[in-house]
Formats: sequence, C-alpha cells, structure tokens
Amino acid sequence: MRESKEQRAILKLPPLAASSGTIQWIERLLQTPIQDHRKFALWRILAPYLVNVKGLPAEQASSVIEEWLGRCNQLNRLNFSSTSKIREGIRGAKKGYRPISYEKLKTENSELYEILHLKR
Repeated sequence: MRESKEQRAILKLPPLAASSGTIQWIERLLQTPIQDHRKFALWRILAPYLVNVKGLPAEQASSVIEEWLGRCNQLNRLNFSSTSKIREGIRGAKKGYRPISYEKLKTENSELYEILHLKR
C-alpha cells in the first residue's frame, strides 16, 4: 500500500521532547490581536500549536482560538465563520501537523512575520 503525501509528511515530523510545550513567539501571538492574516494564523500556527505542541484537547484548543479571534474581531470585524474555521483548523491539526516555524513564516507570510516581528 502506497503512503499518501500527507502520511509521508507526518512520518517525517521530529518527535516532541517532553520538555517542549511552549513556543514563545506563538504565545506572544496568542496575546496579540491582529487585524489581518487571522485565517492563516489559525490554520498554520495556532491550531497545530495548541493541539500538537501544547497537547490541548480539541475543545480547549477551540476555546483558546475563539477567545483570540474575539479580541481580533474588536480590531477588525472577522469576514469568516470562526466556528467553521476553528473546526477545520483543529481537524487539520489532528493529522499531526506542527506549526510553521518563525523562520519559515518569513517566507510563507512575510506580512504576518513583519507584524509579529515588530511586536517583539
């Protein structure tokens, strides 16, 4: 049986060290409401971080993201259904994906990188 591209990607993930559990720049993002790039942040950063690094159950991860999106919504109204996007993000994270690295963020979403870099 051939492995799918997705399965191969998951198999290449390095194991998480027991002491890892916090990534400072993502923790800072969770404390920082942003006006743009929220769907990207949810999908590539927050859901994978909360589920696969912090080890939170789906319900708790959803609550954390919902709270963050609520603060973001105060800056600039969300143009998407937070409930469905959170559900999609959590479902994707459950496949074992890790959050994007800070360095890779620089190339994949330079605008979000700059926003976070300026908040350091």
